[in-house]
Amino acid sequence: MILIVALIFAVAYWFIESAIDAYLFHRGTLLGMVLTQDPYEYFVRISGAGFILTIGILAQHMVKRIQRTEEQVKRFQRHNELILNSAGEGILGIDQEGKIAFINPAATAVSGYGPDELAGRSFHDLLHYAHADGSPLSREDCPVYHSLRDGTIQRMPDDVFWNKEGKSIPVEYVATPIIEGAKITGAVIVFMDISDRKQAEEEIRRYREHLEKLVAERTGELTRANVQLREEIEDRKRAEQALMESGEKLRSLTSQLMSVQERERSRISAELHDELGQALMVLKMDISVLQDKLRKDQVKLRKDCSRLLSYIDDTVENVRRLCWDLGPYLAEGLSLPASLEYLINEMCKKHNFSCSLNLQEIDAWLSVETQTKIYRILQESLTNIAKHAGAGQISVTLKRDGGSLILEVADQGQGFNLEEVSTRPGPARGLGLTAMMERARQAGGSLDVSSEIGQGTKIVLTLPLAAAGGDESPVASNLEP
Repeated sequence: MILIVALIFAVAYWFIESAIDAYLFHRGTLLGMVLTQDPYEYFVRISGAGFILTIGILAQHMVKRIQRTEEQVKRFQRHNELILNSAGEGILGIDQEGKIAFINPAATAVSGYGPDELAGRSFHDLLHYAHADGSPLSREDCPVYHSLRDGTIQRMPDDVFWNKEGKSIPVEYVATPIIEGAKITGAVIVFMDISDRKQAEEEIRRYREHLEKLVAERTGELTRANVQLREEIEDRKRAEQALMESGEKLRSLTSQLMSVQERERSRISAELHDELGQALMVLKMDISVLQDKLRKDQVKLRKDCSRLLSYIDDTVENVRRLCWDLGPYLAEGLSLPASLEYLINEMCKKHNFSCSLNLQEIDAWLSVETQTKIYRILQESLTNIAKHAGAGQISVTLKRDGGSLILEVADQGQGFNLEEVSTRPGPARGLGLTAMMERARQAGGSLDVSSEIGQGTKIVLTLPLAAAGGDESPVASNLEP
């Protein structure tokens, strides 16, 4: 359009110049001047028309640039408006006097005011005039006005704005000054409604207080329970200590009882051997002498003497057996394996079962007291087999294995439930196993018992030779006196 106007002005200029030459300077007719052949006139008119056209072209170019710039500005404004309108945070701008210049929908939604009600109004007087507790907030203390005055960015993580209804709205905001050149021309306030966060924080606070109360109550309960538990533990420790002391005393008494029992057995055995045995031998000799003095016709008396002598022999044998049971190999001077073999053979004859023996000579490594305990353990084992096992075959092994002595007694009898027997109360558990285990403990060894119903029983005594009180020279074969 501008170019057409410039063209019209150029043509008009040509005709005006021709008219001036024709009517003012009388150089010819108007048509002749328009169509002049004068080089000078032609150059002047062409130059003027070209100048006008050039100005028109430049003007049209400048207008287009201005239009493009205005369009860009409009697009930028629309883009900014879209950003402001779509932003989740409240955004408002104030001028250097603190009046609201623009505000986005999020901000109007929080404030409760419409855009027209906020435009040109004082931000402080309308939205930020009081503290959270309702006390007045002066402009001098307002962080937004600090930003306007000092040109500093003010960040407030916990503050309040006031809405149209006069209710406080918890907000977090940042006030950023607008600086053009060296002059502060306003500020932009970006804020976010933190009501939900404050409510969540309040709920968390109440829940924390509730938990702290529960923890305090539970801590009190735990403290009382701990005190009670400590008392129970102390009582149990005292009871365990008393039980241990009682057990030690009981084991000591048991050990003393067994020692006394062994000495008493030896004493009774000696008395039976020395007194009753000698008396029986004297009686036998007297009856034999009396029998020799009888006449041949005193047949009945001779038979009575023979019967008495036979009875005395049986009694002497019983006394010998009792002496052996009470104090083994007391006078015979037998070794431990020989004494054990004699004991086993007697038990086999008495109870009619066969036995497999494997007895090594090990006296050299054992004290007399230890030999006695080994003998008594085997004696009790054989007694239990005779009473309960119903076995027809037994095996006994006595050997040295490295630094230990091993005594193994096994039968092929009916066996028993070891766990059931071990858990029986008091006397129902029996004293046989208990006595054997106590003797093994006193000797410094251990006794392992294994048994299954229908599979027989095995008893293994393991005795470290270092605990057996032995040395490299043979010990006396006699038991305790």
